[in-house]
Amino acid sequence: MLISFKKQFIYTKTVKTAGTSVESYFEKYCMPDGEWEFSHTREQHVSESGIVGYRGKNAEGKDWFNHMSAEAIRANIGNSIWENYFKFCVIRNPFDKVISGFHFLELSDSDTNQKNYRLENHSLIERFRKWVASGGAERVVDRGTYMIDGKVCIDFFVRYEELESGLNHICQRLDIPFELNKLPRLKISARDRDLNIASYYDQSSVDTVKKLFEFELDYFGYLAPK
Repeated sequence: MLISFKKQFIYTKTVKTAGTSVESYFEKYCMPDGEWEFSHTREQHVSESGIVGYRGKNAEGKDWFNHMSAEAIRANIGNSIWENYFKFCVIRNPFDKVISGFHFLELSDSDTNQKNYRLENHSLIERFRKWVASGGAERVVDRGTYMIDGKVCIDFFVRYEELESGLNHICQRLDIPFELNKLPRLKISARDRDLNIASYYDQSSVDTVKKLFEFELDYFGYLAPK
């Protein structure tokens, strides 16, 4: 998560939406001039320029941290800044987001069977459907990053599917240069892009995701794969 006192914005970080890449792009506006250097991980950083949340494996004891809820950010920063700053985050088609979550959370780089799953697509798909059925998809439900007390609290949503145009809009809004070549591509999974979204799902897994993401499907207009 990010707060920029210089540019008066708040970025809440959602799951599996190029969040770390977007966060890294805007971090420099939350630090004193000349201090920012690229880092995949990040210690909590608080200065007169802004706040960068801790980005790492264990956020215990940190006041500001990765994927912090909107409610917690507001409580820490206070209502005045929260209400007056421009707030944004990135959202993604839930059916695609769940697949990405599966590859990142279930099929880690250390999984010795990952190569076989990529080669044997039926095994991969069966494992995905079992993961969804066993509650795995619940791990990527993160509406607390853009809702407080059941109400949307974000000023602008960048769609992952339209990331370039969405970020360009944010930069124009904040009077920040948009330089696409400086947007890092981080946490890219080994997902087989030859498999389309629909190929992962059967009716049962579709129904599970529909129930989990009922709000997002209705509010953002995303559709189930066909």
